[in-house]
Amino acid sequence: MTIARKQRILRFYENVVKSLIQRHPGKFPAEVFSLNEVAWAYAIVMSRAYQLGNDQLVMVPMLDMFNHDNVATRFGVNSETGEFHIVAQEPVANGKEIFVSFGNKTNAELLSTYGFVLLVCYRACVYAYV
Repeated sequence: MTIARKQRILRFYENVVKSLIQRHPGKFPAEVFSLNEVAWAYAIVMSRAYQLGNDQLVMVPMLDMFNHDNVATRFGVNSETGEFHIVAQEPVANGKEIFVSFGNKTNAELLSTYGFVLLVCYRACVYAYV
């Protein structure tokens, strides 16, 4: 986790969570809503959610089962049906794994957010030697 992300979580904990714990201890018990638990929940959401537009995060069941690669994918919500769609921008051969893009990220960003690096990357890279 990066220093900036840790600071953001700490500010959220200090400014929001502590207030909820103090005002509603029955609904937000301190032992359940500790800084460690809030940081864990933040990491779970950020590693699985997709951003729609500038400020809307969505978590879609089973979507976190896809693996990342630098492929062109388009995703969004159908405003009429409410369905979430992912569309591959290139043909996918029958029987091949379908990948989605987590965004144009460096290996450092992939490692700190999702816990992996690409063996071949197309931006500033941090390589893992095994």
